[in-house]
Amino acid sequence: AGLNARLELEGCTVRENHSHGVAVAGGARGTLRECKVILNRGVGCAIIGAQVSLNQTLVQSNHSNGIAAGPGSQVDIFGSGEEHGPSSVVRQNHGCGISVSGDGATVSAHGTVLSGNLEHGLAAAAGAQVKLHLVSIECNLASGVEVSGGPGEATHVFLSLSSVKDNRRDGLSATGAGATLLAHKTTVHTNARYQFNAEEGAHVEHDHVPAGGHNFRAAVNTLRAASRGVALSGGAAKKNESPPR
Repeated sequence: AGLNARLELEGCTVRENHSHGVAVAGGARGTLRECKVILNRGVGCAIIGAQVSLNQTLVQSNHSNGIAAGPGSQVDIFGSGEEHGPSSVVRQNHGCGISVSGDGATVSAHGTVLSGNLEHGLAAAAGAQVKLHLVSIECNLASGVEVSGGPGEATHVFLSLSSVKDNRRDGLSATGAGATLLAHKTTVHTNARYQFNAEEGAHVEHDHVPAGGHNFRAAVNTLRAASRGVALSGGAAKKNESPPR
């Protein structure tokens, strides 16, 4: 920690610590390249008020969130971006894959996989800003993406050329008047409840890309209006709805 502090790890394994695997705070900067952050008893990578870059790094099986970014944090996560190239992978953590919350908290991910986490693949709240490009979000035990807003809390998540599938709750979900979730050329399908869910004045917008005709799955015991895989409630705004195919 500290304004001039710098952490650089390359090809390292950080494992089985009694608290967080990596913690960067207080204006410090950190870089992890081709590392493994696994089996730590706290957060895999905890960032508060610091800048951290993860490149082709595995964050797995930590006992809390895989990556947690607090107020004033800037986190950049990179893979190769190639179809069969190496990715950064955040998987099988006991909390969310990535949790980002607070004013000034930003996360940008490119060529990244968020899979099999015990909560959401990505959770954003309290004014956080997130951009995801070429990201696969799948098989998480809650929603793929969960965005929360509130009075004075403008929380934004933008996805492009990404995939959100086979999550145990919603694919893309936003709650609260300050929550905005935009998806561009992103496939969203075979999630267990709704593919797109907006509640309490949240805004969800997408230009849907079909994927094998299974993009919209009917939710069990829901009204007919919601059975196309889209749920809206409490004044929520939803644009560009595509019909099932």
